[in-house]
Amino acid sequence: MNNAELDFFIKTWGTALSVVIVGWILGVLLGKNPASRHKWFVIPALVLAVYSMLTAWIWLYYAIMFICLPFFIVSVVLAYLGYRASGTSKLLKTTWWLQGAALFIAFTSFVLLLIFDS
Repeated sequence: MNNAELDFFIKTWGTALSVVIVGWILGVLLGKNPASRHKWFVIPALVLAVYSMLTAWIWLYYAIMFICLPFFIVSVVLAYLGYRASGTSKLLKTTWWLQGAALFIAFTSFVLLLIFDS
């Protein structure tokens, strides 16, 4: 891993870690009841799940480890915190479906890369 790759790796994983920390702080401080805390956790998880789904196909030079994976993990963590705050909701189920779609796209793209890589 050269310096540019290491710098990009640190920036993306650092951004993802910052999103988790800020989301958790906002959810705990501004979430007055479990329902509002649930929304503070699940809405960013939904946005990151959409981002992960859109970028899950990028396996070129395994860029998925830098572009998609950190934000997918953050989405899963925030969705779990939202589930613990107030149980399931339609918003959380939508987030889970988008996370599942991101996993499906990533694994399908990986298999196609392995099959058709020349």
